[in-house]
Amino acid sequence: GIDSCKTTKLTSLYAESGRGDGFAMIKRMAGRHVRGYDARRLATGVETPLVYRSGFEPDGLEVACAIGPYLFAEAPFRAVKDQLRAMITNGVAPIYFDEIGELELSGSGFDDVLKELVSSGLDLVVVVRDEFVSRVIARYGLSEVRLVESI
Repeated sequence: GIDSCKTTKLTSLYAESGRGDGFAMIKRMAGRHVRGYDARRLATGVETPLVYRSGFEPDGLEVACAIGPYLFAEAPFRAVKDQLRAMITNGVAPIYFDEIGELELSGSGFDDVLKELVSSGLDLVVVVRDEFVSRVIARYGLSEVRLVESI
């Protein structure tokens, strides 16, 4: 579910394994309110603002896609996709991704690159809310799935 430490679990699994690469989405907060998300490249720790809550986006933001009040910035969105594709090309495994949700299940967001990740045959570690697990398995044709609970 929401705020169930899924990202914490993903980064913990990455740290424990000592191998692979991918992205965790780190909440950008203002007090107790989410203002957006930064994409943190796991292998480097570099964080890039990726998602902005409407009303808190920079002037002139080019939007790649949106869900609810959240706007995905075009350039970093494209860069994350390119980096994930480079991981496939380089045979990086496992590839970690945070998270597959309603946006992808509707054919938007990272849906295209997630299909490529699954098709690659590489091991993947992905974050999915409980409510979407069966739909993600069906959409991406996953056959070998191991579920890990959040912390």
